[in-house]
Amino acid sequence: MESEKNFLPKPEKPPAVYHGSVDGDIKEFEPRTAAERPDEDPAIYASPNIEIAKQSMANRFVTNGGIVNGRHFVCIPMTREEFLKKDSGGYIYKLPSDSFSSNEGRGFGEDEWVSHDNTSPISVEYLPSLYNVLAEQGTEIYFIATEQITEITQLQDGDPQQLEKYLDALK
Repeated sequence: MESEKNFLPKPEKPPAVYHGSVDGDIKEFEPRTAAERPDEDPAIYASPNIEIAKQSMANRFVTNGGIVNGRHFVCIPMTREEFLKKDSGGYIYKLPSDSFSSNEGRGFGEDEWVSHDNTSPISVEYLPSLYNVLAEQGTEIYFIATEQITEITQLQDGDPQQLEKYLDALK
């Protein structure tokens, strides 16, 4: 018996997808195994949603983050001042979507697309401040103690309402 998932409409393929990085010298993207997803095949991760790509620029610093009930958030285990000293901006790469397919059911759901083929960017844009980009697009930025990482991770894997309550308490 086929599952209901096989009957759900697939997201329409966008003309391009976006990838955020602090590295501005990428001439060709190569599939890699994501540290937080060792069970998945190596892939290039991108999104048709540029806000998600901008949020992903900060991945080098972020321990927890994502979208919960429409709220974009990142958790950074250092003080705001420490982060601002390290913030040298990031890059948004526009990639052709030809080899990308939806990674629904994982990560950012229908806003996450993956490719298992090397891909050259169409264009790249430098944004001088990760902090400013995140704040301007409304991504909630939480500077946390390292002791909070495990608790937030457990909440991310559990009930979204509990995670929201926890994030509200951090404000």
